Amino acid sequence: MYHVHLPKLEQMGLIEPSGNWYDIRRGPRFDEIEPLLRVIDDHRKKLPGDVL
Repeated sequence: MYHVHLPKLEQMGLIEPSGNWYDIRRGPRFDEIEPLLRVIDDHRKKLPGDVL
């Protein structure tokens, strides 16, 4: 399987692979986007379509 988004997220420091791409953890910059992810999660029912 070829991953497109995971390498980009790794380059941005948002995730880190833990041996393989099926086991990932938060990267050193994850804390920068966590508030945004919480807002998205809190309002997921108001988002259009199958966004999440």
